[in-house]
Amino acid sequence: MTEGPVPFAEVSVRALADGRLQEALRRAMTGLRTKRAEAASELPHFEALRDRAKQIKTHTLLHLDRYLEQLEAQITARGGTIHWAQDAEEACRIVVEICRRYGARRVVKSKSMLTEEIELNRALQQAGVEVMETDLGEFVVQLDGDRPSHLIAPIIHKRREEVARLFAQHLGTPPDAPVELLTQAARAYLREKFLTADVGITGANFLVAETGTVVLVENEGNARLSTTMPRVHIALAGIEKVIPRLGDLGVFLPLLVRSATGQRLSSYVSLITGPGRQEGEGPDAFHLVLVDNRRTEILADGELRESLQCIRCGACLNVCPVYEKVGGHAYGWVYAGPIGAVLTPQLLGLERAAELRYASSLCGACLEVCPVRIDIPRMLVRLRWRTVAQGIVRPSERVAMRLVFRVLASPRLYRIASRLGRIVQRVVFGDRPIQKLPGILRAWTRARDFPPSSPDFPGPVPEAPVTDARAQILSRIRAALRGVPEVALPPAEPFPEGAPYRAAIASSLVERFVQTAEALGARVLRAKSAELPNFLTEILQISGAERAALSEELTGLVDALRGMGFEVGGPEVAHGADVGITGAEFGLAETGTLVVRSGGGRRTASLLPPVHVAVLPEDRLLPDLDALFGQMGGSPLPSAVTLITGPSRTADIEQTLTPGVHGPGKVYIVLLEDTPNRTPSDRPESLKGSP
Repeated sequence: MTEGPVPFAEVSVRALADGRLQEALRRAMTGLRTKRAEAASELPHFEALRDRAKQIKTHTLLHLDRYLEQLEAQITARGGTIHWAQDAEEACRIVVEICRRYGARRVVKSKSMLTEEIELNRALQQAGVEVMETDLGEFVVQLDGDRPSHLIAPIIHKRREEVARLFAQHLGTPPDAPVELLTQAARAYLREKFLTADVGITGANFLVAETGTVVLVENEGNARLSTTMPRVHIALAGIEKVIPRLGDLGVFLPLLVRSATGQRLSSYVSLITGPGRQEGEGPDAFHLVLVDNRRTEILADGELRESLQCIRCGACLNVCPVYEKVGGHAYGWVYAGPIGAVLTPQLLGLERAAELRYASSLCGACLEVCPVRIDIPRMLVRLRWRTVAQGIVRPSERVAMRLVFRVLASPRLYRIASRLGRIVQRVVFGDRPIQKLPGILRAWTRARDFPPSSPDFPGPVPEAPVTDARAQILSRIRAALRGVPEVALPPAEPFPEGAPYRAAIASSLVERFVQTAEALGARVLRAKSAELPNFLTEILQISGAERAALSEELTGLVDALRGMGFEVGGPEVAHGADVGITGAEFGLAETGTLVVRSGGGRRTASLLPPVHVAVLPEDRLLPDLDALFGQMGGSPLPSAVTLITGPSRTADIEQTLTPGVHGPGKVYIVLLEDTPNRTPSDRPESLKGSP
């Protein structure tokens, strides 16, 4: 955690004088704002989604204890383990102890603002554990000993030339390497780390109480690898990340992704529900660490409570005129921009982050774009008022208060000071109250008398009973919400504003799916079932493939493909394969998304090779996310369900879109026009239940 006050003004002056930083921020913010506006305008019910999200978040925070207990029960029932941490130190200690329990020497991490907040990397390194950031931007930051400067684009402040020099030093790439080569060098270097890591650590975008599901949203595929290859998965999340129902993801995912990057859906959305249940399909153990770290204090503050509704999309940073000029480092800690100016004073203390209260023009742009309508300007004004009301502590006062603290903390010093004080008081003032103190103590007696000193040192205060972190956190939540008016959970029902939009998609599922998937860079082919071997052969030839890995439901094609001269195996050969071929459970027409469940090698075959081929019956096309979660709801989920939307990609380096970071760089989809020999277990409902 940062030490001392946040030097916003000092760092801002340097940022304003940095021409390269100014150009990088201007270019990136303009692009992100434009994409967000286009993505939002596409949905006629976008504003209704924001209203629904606000209602859900408000309700959830006011019933936080209930939903956290439901989440705990669901995760435990599925073989996972819940840990509760009251502060950063306890959270780090829990993670270190888990790593020691499993004898972990190497940890791979996907991007997580919470782990930055609690400084988990430092704790692991001090414990002798190698920890490797795997998001491309976070990897660059770690190599350079730097800090992220944006919630979703960690190296928005760096130029390609800086990254190239850094990679030349550490990875041996040419000092003038283009973005594509830099991305591939990071992929090659980190792939070995993924394959040899003992533990994978992630954050969580959402925690679904109804199903005990951890939801991870990303574009690169590093979170997928972190939750697939190591034998232990540890997720860390603030207690505010919980949402009530699986169906609520149909509200939050479109808002998060469109607000953050302007996409319809990120390349990968992983729904992790407990440990893996088949060999090679996920970790043997799953741990979730729920972290308070002053969040219950924010919950108890009725004026600032809604800051806990933040879903970390970064939209407020992208429109803020102050952030666009000074960048993220000026905010002095993990959280930058308007939401950082609100959260940091609450998490670090108002005195240490006092300058951030003025890190805003109060133009209201952040409120206009916030997907959950958080009134950041109102809270910034309130923080300004509190800072003035509390006064500015002068150095002399600080020294005096530290001296008083030392005296009051020691019975021996207190007795000595009391005796001296009584002697001075008796000689100068007698035994009457003091009406006017001298010097810097004068302010105390302007409105009150100073009483005669007492000869007795106060007795010891009984210690609070020792209870576990879970009980302490839940108790603080209940105390914080005592007497707060009820807010109902809105019903999960379609939005009338979006009815024509959804009807248009539903009326042309195949055409819309092909259009949206190919717009993202996937190649879609339509075939009869009998033609499937020939189509797969053509794809393998086009890809220059020699080896293919098939998930278990497609092993009937092994002989046919081998007869064409290809080396074909099951998911166990996925790491060395050129192409991975899997089935898909559903396709979503609105976003061009494939839905792939764990089991049968689908997880590894769709992730490790550079090319992914998915086979999808056309009768499993659904209109959108709402239709998907309607199919999935009400029954236990597989250990992992992944929503795959186009190839793996990144735009971390100078906002240059580059495919194939950690997952496949190419995606082919074969739509089967006929589905012969369909059995009841092959119907769409088969997604319900565990593999």
